[in-house]
Amino acid sequence: MIAYIPRQKNFYSTDEYNSKFNKQEKTYRLQQLYAAALSSLKHYQQKDMLNNINLQLGNKSKIVNLKIPVMYIIGDNQGGDGICSRHIHYGKTARQISRTCDAGPEQLSNPTAGSCTRLIMQDVMQLVLDHNGSALFDLYQAQHWIAWFDLDYGGNPEGIFTAACPPEALHALENGIFLHVLRELFDEMLNPRTCACLDEHVYSWNNYPGQHYLRGNHIEGFPRLLFSGGISSLTELKADDKVGIIFCVIVAALQVEGKEIFMNCANMDNSTYRNLIYVFKLMLCYRAWLKKEFYWDVNDNDALQNAQHAIETLLKEIITLLPRTTGQHWEIVKIHEQLHVILNILFYGAHRNVHTGPQEHNHIQNTKKPSKQVQRNKRTFDWELGNRLADKYIIDSACQKFAASHETNSKPNLNLDGDGSKISPNSSKFTFKLSLKNNVQDVKAVYNWKTPSNKANPLTQPILKALVNHFGDRIYNQPMMGFSELKHDNVLYRATAEYRTRGCWYDNALIAWDDKQTGTNLVDERDFVLIPSELRLFFKFEQGEELYCIVHSCEYTNNQNSVLSVKWKKEYLSHSSRLTKEPVYRVISCDSIDSHCLLLPYEFGSEYVLQILHSNVWADEFLPS
Repeated sequence: MIAYIPRQKNFYSTDEYNSKFNKQEKTYRLQQLYAAALSSLKHYQQKDMLNNINLQLGNKSKIVNLKIPVMYIIGDNQGGDGICSRHIHYGKTARQISRTCDAGPEQLSNPTAGSCTRLIMQDVMQLVLDHNGSALFDLYQAQHWIAWFDLDYGGNPEGIFTAACPPEALHALENGIFLHVLRELFDEMLNPRTCACLDEHVYSWNNYPGQHYLRGNHIEGFPRLLFSGGISSLTELKADDKVGIIFCVIVAALQVEGKEIFMNCANMDNSTYRNLIYVFKLMLCYRAWLKKEFYWDVNDNDALQNAQHAIETLLKEIITLLPRTTGQHWEIVKIHEQLHVILNILFYGAHRNVHTGPQEHNHIQNTKKPSKQVQRNKRTFDWELGNRLADKYIIDSACQKFAASHETNSKPNLNLDGDGSKISPNSSKFTFKLSLKNNVQDVKAVYNWKTPSNKANPLTQPILKALVNHFGDRIYNQPMMGFSELKHDNVLYRATAEYRTRGCWYDNALIAWDDKQTGTNLVDERDFVLIPSELRLFFKFEQGEELYCIVHSCEYTNNQNSVLSVKWKKEYLSHSSRLTKEPVYRVISCDSIDSHCLLLPYEFGSEYVLQILHSNVWADEFLPS
């Protein structure tokens, strides 16, 4: 951190500030603050100023000549306009709609790639030097020199007008387009009764058995799915929560009960229903695509044009299939600025490089927590906060030096047993033994919990039947141990009827099977098929080493329900009715577990389930690699 820019409004009342300074004076004063903050960076960007520098990375060091250009500045749209000293105006009548290009209001309603020309910083600098007030006025550009003109942007001719807060997923998409479509859905398309029904349906997911990807928070691979307060209220939401609500709407619409809510309670025709799901899926796939690490070869112009065309198509589909009926409709800057994403990827690499999420999270440490340790006097607030931050950085720097010294003198802690399966140290455990009563068909199970807790009987009749069917007579009178948590390849899996007093938790996982007809699970590396299954019980013979799991598997056949989901049928006895379905459980080796997956009921009480595909797949649905 090189500077803390104070907020000028804190030194005046609102009326005094607005009457004392006009727009030009406000931007000029702000640029003076920037000039002071950037003076050292400007100095060290000069030629040969950072020659023969000892660059140390870890325990390696090298003498190098450094060059430090400004690549981009992370922030939101208004922050970028303030940095460029552009007078903010986002209405339909704006002469220029973006600081990045020369697009006018006519480009708002028809987003077309190549319809605008990006600004060149040298051209704007020349307008300022020539005192060309009319041209600067048309650009909404301040008619004075700005501090950012003096910096080096690594040969990028667009300079600060591209570097200042390029459009990215958090502000332009998640807090922009995503929020607008959600407001259109809940405020205009659905009536209050329908919103209440949808909230109730989504709330019912909290009663599902716990599983790895069914969370009340974003988890890598899947947005948030559990909302205890419903999804139709859009107040005080984080960006990830808006993405989660989009995801919830899609999942609910794919379920039978959710579809009935949209079609019957909302009186939505089939075309509107299908358009809603299609647009929401397309938006999620686009967001996943923006999170990719690699895109196309730098010299592959065809791939670049395909990506540009895909984004243009996405924007037109949103405008056409999900029209916005409030505000400026879809004639907003955040729609147009998505057309610049492809060139920004060409300039800066993967889009996630400019994502503001991590920086926004830093507000907690750099602003929110320090602000609680000051007197909160309006006139001295910035000065006190700056001092607190300076103290914090000094202490953190000293702490890191002590930590680095400690790590150098200590032996590395190598984890060499990351592969394979093992019992989690936090697992609940119980011992059990099976025996036969006088009746050959009557299996008796005796169990004893080793973990101090009052837990239900984990050995249900379908589990006992699976054990006997798999092991035969050798299962009887053998001491065995059951446990609730498994570590497989350093990934945690749970299967327990009671997880920390929150109810049952049965993870779903993809199981590798090598025989499609008999369902023999795979241990060796051969051709196999991955079938989702619900993990019901982990166990082992006390005298043996191999770990087993009892699973409720899906049948081999499936149907691609949508680009984001696959419809499977769980295994049940053919003679069982819908109300008294008896599941078919199977015993597998824990080494045949491949990875977590997300399974949700297709319909309440049905044997069909929806596997929601991992977000790694979504990106290719937007634009195949």
